[in-house]
Amino acid sequence: MVFFVLAATAQPGVLTSERQLPPITIVGKRPKSQPKQPSEFSGYSMEVSTDQVPSLSGVVKKSPSVQVSETGGEGGTADFRIRGLDPFQNRYFLDGVPLSDAQFNAGNVSLVPTEMISQLDLYAEGVPLYLAEDGLGGALNLHLSSDDSRTALFGSKFGSYDFVRLFGRYSSNAPAKAKLFAAYAQSNEDYVYYDDNSTSYNKEDDLLARRQHNRFKRFTLLPRLTVYADKTNDVAFFSLNYYADAEVPGSTRQLQQGQLKQFFNLSALKWDRHLNDRLKMQAHAFLRADWQQFTGQDPSFAISNQSKQWAVGVRNRLGWTFKTPHHLDFLSGITYEKYILEHRELSQHERLTVPFGISSNLELPDWSVSLRPAILSHYFRYSDVSQAAWGRTYLLASPRIGLTWMATPNLRVRSTVGKYYRAPSMYELFGDASRIAPSPSLMYESATKGDLGADIELNHPFAGARNLKCSYSFFISRASDLITYLVNSQQTRVAANIGESAIWGHEMGMTLESALDINLDAALTLLSTRNLSNISYQVGKALPSQPSIRFQAGLAYAKKGWQVGYQVSVLGNRYLDLANTKELSTVIEHNASVGLKTKTFGIFGLEVRNLTDVITVPSLVGSFETIDNSTGFDGYPAPGRRLYLTWQYPFL
Repeated sequence: MVFFVLAATAQPGVLTSERQLPPITIVGKRPKSQPKQPSEFSGYSMEVSTDQVPSLSGVVKKSPSVQVSETGGEGGTADFRIRGLDPFQNRYFLDGVPLSDAQFNAGNVSLVPTEMISQLDLYAEGVPLYLAEDGLGGALNLHLSSDDSRTALFGSKFGSYDFVRLFGRYSSNAPAKAKLFAAYAQSNEDYVYYDDNSTSYNKEDDLLARRQHNRFKRFTLLPRLTVYADKTNDVAFFSLNYYADAEVPGSTRQLQQGQLKQFFNLSALKWDRHLNDRLKMQAHAFLRADWQQFTGQDPSFAISNQSKQWAVGVRNRLGWTFKTPHHLDFLSGITYEKYILEHRELSQHERLTVPFGISSNLELPDWSVSLRPAILSHYFRYSDVSQAAWGRTYLLASPRIGLTWMATPNLRVRSTVGKYYRAPSMYELFGDASRIAPSPSLMYESATKGDLGADIELNHPFAGARNLKCSYSFFISRASDLITYLVNSQQTRVAANIGESAIWGHEMGMTLESALDINLDAALTLLSTRNLSNISYQVGKALPSQPSIRFQAGLAYAKKGWQVGYQVSVLGNRYLDLANTKELSTVIEHNASVGLKTKTFGIFGLEVRNLTDVITVPSLVGSFETIDNSTGFDGYPAPGRRLYLTWQYPFL
């Protein structure tokens, strides 16, 4: 709190009525920032450099609001929990276009190449109205780089577990503004893990084993084109294409090996138009398709599933500045989704979504206060083509309001409160043909959330420091009719509304830029959870996989074309089950990196992840100590120490 006391005497920074927390920037050439969208939430932006290319999870985990869970190596998947809420309760976007698929109603952000991203907007408070999606959690909006300079880049990355990645990027401003990215990657992922031989309480037969059947190949193609641009119009098109052929190892405890082939496409046409000084329109139309084929190889799980998902939608947003600086936003849209599952018999499911809403920005200059009320509504209609008599409709509303008070030129106080909801996904309602049973009576889940926080920015706060930025947030959430999966037989699970939960906590973030070119960033989260369900052996317990403390810190030094960095992350104790019978101990991971930029030979980067080779940690069942994977996922371990070398060569 000492930083807030200094605000009255230190030189003011550049805070405005819109929250601008410290951009999380990887050292290198700074890309052009995207204009901030008016929103009822403050949110903040994380800039991504074009010189040193990190993983998306490596950028996001620097925020105190986000917990990143990774399984596997460089080709593995990453889940994002925002303020304690599960990954499928959050929403993900590419340039404002939803990445969420028709089956799970969740998005795989790892499909998007980081080399094409210039900025990431994080909304921990909720999904803002202008993004037009439902969700109990927050939102991540990835911005494609709009840099129109003529450049070309070739790069490669080699590393542990036979990892190879080749990629290239080209952009031109004549005869049209266009950008093209292509990448190919493959890996073996045959890393060593700790195998307890399915006898958790007997350490005598434990051994180190090697993960098998875990290869993958994938190809990504992403063009972006400015179709038309003048003083009042900007029309752009992009198309994200992804193909993967991967071995699926299944759990180490119960092998369910298979082969997964996937093709994903998201194409969108975006149109920004300034009608006059007071009216601005933003619209986009999109088509999303996802084809997957899974073939089981284990005799006990010999299946062949093929799913086809596609969606088409439009969004329109009209902004009206009726009296400067007062502003109104009107939102409308429609999305039609279809999910087809082929397995022994054909099942087809449809969902129609109609979002609409209004938000306002009201400035009270005499009190240095900004009020941002909004209401977002959705009409949902579900249908099962194979059962014409079945149908389900929802009409839901989400009122929310944000407030910002500029207490001093460099101290800002902010708060939001609102009611939110998430409609069930098709997977939860209709199940699948193998392991998930249908749950046609499933209801939507909802939550009431609020937060209160402050941000401060000080230029030259003390000798040797150029800039200091600090933030604090207290947040609380009370959710109802939560959706989770319950075991209803030996072989199947079913989605069910289990009751209520409460989540509250504190977030603190800090970045310091020194005069010695040494930069420090740190984030701390203290989290408390309570299960308020109607299940007797779960009520009053903590929610699983939610650490009570989370800490992340990074130290970087950059000078004359080279840089060195170190990061440490601490994930506190957490329970692994709803009944809180098993508690996983604290996991600490260290990472280090070195980068060198030359004029003749290009850009080199060396990265070491998990320096201390942590793959297991102790866990407690009552007073009995066992050993578990550091991931906290039973049967799904993570690799230990990994080494990666990256080379990029710009030749234009």
